[in-house]
Amino acid sequence: AIPLQGQCLGDTKTCNHGGLRMSRQDGQDCLQSQKYNLKSLVTSALTIIISGSLLGCESGYQSKVSTGEQPNATGGPPSGPSHKVLYGFTNFLYDDTEDATGNTETNTLGKGLSLSLSHSTIYFHHAISCVTWLEELMDAETNPATLAEWASIKAALDTSGFKGALMLTLTPTKGNRVALNNDCQSQAMGNSYSELEKASPGFSAKMIDDPMVMDLYYKYVVRMIEYFGPQYVDLGYKMGFDLAKDPYIWQRYVAIHTHVFDKLKVSHPEVQLTFSTNAYVLRSKSQGGPSHGELIKPFLEDYTDFLGVSYFPDSGQMSQGFYTSDPYGDGRQGWLDMLKYLHDLASSLNKTKQVAILETGYSTLPVDLAPFYQDMTIVGSEISQKQWIEDLISEAKKQNYLLVNWSTAIDYEPIWNKMPGDTANPQDTNGLIKQLAMIKRNMGLWRIPMGYPISSSLPVASQSLEAWAQGWELR
Repeated sequence: AIPLQGQCLGDTKTCNHGGLRMSRQDGQDCLQSQKYNLKSLVTSALTIIISGSLLGCESGYQSKVSTGEQPNATGGPPSGPSHKVLYGFTNFLYDDTEDATGNTETNTLGKGLSLSLSHSTIYFHHAISCVTWLEELMDAETNPATLAEWASIKAALDTSGFKGALMLTLTPTKGNRVALNNDCQSQAMGNSYSELEKASPGFSAKMIDDPMVMDLYYKYVVRMIEYFGPQYVDLGYKMGFDLAKDPYIWQRYVAIHTHVFDKLKVSHPEVQLTFSTNAYVLRSKSQGGPSHGELIKPFLEDYTDFLGVSYFPDSGQMSQGFYTSDPYGDGRQGWLDMLKYLHDLASSLNKTKQVAILETGYSTLPVDLAPFYQDMTIVGSEISQKQWIEDLISEAKKQNYLLVNWSTAIDYEPIWNKMPGDTANPQDTNGLIKQLAMIKRNMGLWRIPMGYPISSSLPVASQSLEAWAQGWELR
């Protein structure tokens, strides 16, 4: 979801760049054609990086076999005293080699997905680059290109024999949380809305609280539920981040969320629903008054099934500077205080909700962002990463969290090295983005040392992985 100009590395994956999904096939690089104002580009990149999704290149492999749309039966979500916390990863690719990506034709999984699924009890699929607006408008079947992408995810899970839960992460907007998300069929043809505009001129300029948009988004969510069969759905990826920045954007999202939520509770009551926000945003004060979490309690009580938050304790300084001026402590005491806040908020609701950490991570190396934002740094270390995992899993078990999702399974040193750009040249847009991408380069629980290429025996497990393995349990 970062607005990058550069290569989508590898012919076996799909990348989300600037809200545009672009696939590289038959050796062709996919390049983003849109140009960005440098300041807004860096700001947008920071927004996405702070909150979780970096390159948006999910592990899996490209299916070359046409797969029909077959409904997948959903199972009921775990709940009550017998519930075990679910653990998973955002499966970004760490390299573009076949060893990393896998191959559908030989029925082999990539090493990244194989490692993460063997240490997971829930799979997260971030379908955030487009919405099937045209198909919903025309009551049509899913276009072949989009359907092939969906089929590749199901093929990978089928090949792995994974028996855990599934969560879909969706969004009605682009990364700025204002403009409508891309139309999938138009995107497959290299642009955002061309095919949609032919069928419905002016549709792409509508806001998300437009009645027509709300109805079509509901139909899209139903399409996704009936294809993938998830137990959990995030209806609004990062849509809660504007609580502290733009209440008008937030109110528009409330309209579409409540509309879709109410309809899904009738048509698909077995699926648990939420939206995602940032822990710092929830805890921040509204113009010196109550916290934003306190202000939206009625919404949380009536229109979420669980409290979904993103929280990266190593980037607290960045998050506070970007989302709120409220000071919060760094280090271990800072994250313990935040976990207590989240528990207290969830417990204070009239309809008590389980906490779900939808995205988290901790870098093993510090990152200085002074060239972009003064005095903003990532406070990373191996010891702190391990301690954060131990404390998080302890709290998750103690407070009966619904799930915990670690942002990056494997250090993506190889893919970072292949990104275009000169990090030493402040005039190079790609170089600036590559510098920002360092924020999550070393968050993995499997390590890839500096100085790639690497031997086939890598990635290697870290001490943090040992701490992680103490928490997850296969269902």
